[in-house]
Amino acid sequence: MVGLPFSGKSTKALETGYPIVSPEGVRLAIHGRNYCAEAEGLVWTFARYMVHSLFNAGHDNVVLDGCHTKLRRRQQWESPKWRRQFYVMTTTVEECAQRAEVIKDEILRSNIQESIARMELEYEPVSREEGEIIICDYADYEA
Repeated sequence: MVGLPFSGKSTKALETGYPIVSPEGVRLAIHGRNYCAEAEGLVWTFARYMVHSLFNAGHDNVVLDGCHTKLRRRQQWESPKWRRQFYVMTTTVEECAQRAEVIKDEILRSNIQESIARMELEYEPVSREEGEIIICDYADYEA
């Protein structure tokens, strides 16, 4: 998955019917919060092991439900063990920020909205050299 927070990535991931590895879910399992900078290395290590274990268990497809808005993050998932396919969410930054309004915790909502704006500015589009690209129109997916 590639897209800003609240762009509909998780909704699209569920629609695929494939096993999903969610770094957000790993974060909540490890430390019970949406984000903790000190634990990010551990979060992504667990996510990598989860992806490997699902392929080793015989699954042909696994969805990694993260933002992946930067090339370096996507490059970390290059492997001869699988083929990469990118579902790119086209949701606008304004729509993502509006969807984030549902977050009741004011500090968390503010942090996520700041992340949405920052990630949109730093966004590096997926190139064909990285793998197959499937564009997902934001109007079809709700966060």
